[in-house]
Amino acid sequence: MIGSFLPFLSCALREELNVVCRNSDVYPVKRMVVPKDKVSWSVPWPDYAPPNYSAPHLSNASWADPDITDAKFKPKWNEDDDGIDRRSYDQNETIKYNVIDGCPLNTKGRTGLSGRGRLGRWGPNHAGDAIVTRWKYLNGVKQLDAESGLPILQFIAILRKDCNKWAIPGGFVAVASKYKKERKK
Repeated sequence: MIGSFLPFLSCALREELNVVCRNSDVYPVKRMVVPKDKVSWSVPWPDYAPPNYSAPHLSNASWADPDITDAKFKPKWNEDDDGIDRRSYDQNETIKYNVIDGCPLNTKGRTGLSGRGRLGRWGPNHAGDAIVTRWKYLNGVKQLDAESGLPILQFIAILRKDCNKWAIPGGFVAVASKYKKERKK
């Protein structure tokens, strides 16, 4: 999904994002270690048994999907599910993900954790981030980096309250048609 918003990312950087995901410490459970050669779902790993974690507050959140084991919860995977876009995208291409025992699999491979973590939806959770930049000026003069001599580009960032890390401001997009419009802006 990140590829939809950042098509200029190199393959190496995309791979690094999966490494960050697999080593994230934002949850109260420890992820199972996933060696690089076992990330792909196509590689057999019969002993893969990651811990399951879904944030407790999701069970009472009106904007979140119900628990995956709820018999009344019958999502339409890989399609528009009555306004909820359950398709996955990369580089503006739709990527079909597999569903095993009623649970969608991450298109980028194993992460060392099952469940949805703190995400509201099972499967894809689409987000839109606005990247706002400007050149740094002081008294009307564009500032240059002392070492490189290049102009200094500034951007807006927020300190996230949930993990105390810097991030680009944005948010999740729930409705499929709205998401399509936002991606085009």
